[in-house]
Amino acid sequence: MAQAQTKRDKIVEDIVTAIKAVKTTNGYHNTIADTNIERARTKPMNPAAMPAVVVWEEDEETVDREYGAVQKIITDLTVTVELWTVYAGAALATEINELEGDITKAVMADPRRNGNALYTEKAGSEPFFVPTQTTAMGGREITFVVRYIQQEGDPFA
Repeated sequence: MAQAQTKRDKIVEDIVTAIKAVKTTNGYHNTIADTNIERARTKPMNPAAMPAVVVWEEDEETVDREYGAVQKIITDLTVTVELWTVYAGAALATEINELEGDITKAVMADPRRNGNALYTEKAGSEPFFVPTQTTAMGGREITFVVRYIQQEGDPFA
């Protein structure tokens, strides 16, 4: 039996699916292997498996309500896309910026999240760098806000 998905889960899965389209064969500047795209990673990053992306579900905030026969909640969901890469010959910051561009383009290709959201907007990004003795890793935490509607008391509808 198939497991039911909440609207929140459908939205996050749609973002993961969008990022899996980042391939040079699809017109992007980079290729991110599907196996290097995860939700809520708990293991240390492997420099040999980069570029890599981790999609984190963050805070959710009720921003409004619709009243009628069925009460609905309008919610803003924050999703952080953590992009990781390793120094590969060009300037690390340039590599990170190019990957961020590809991810933003992929996520924003369908701001309605396959009909599950009112809109998606990029709220910002922040760089990070993790120097080690053997390699230079870094990336960006890219923040998206997704606004969607669900029935009060029923996250599946």
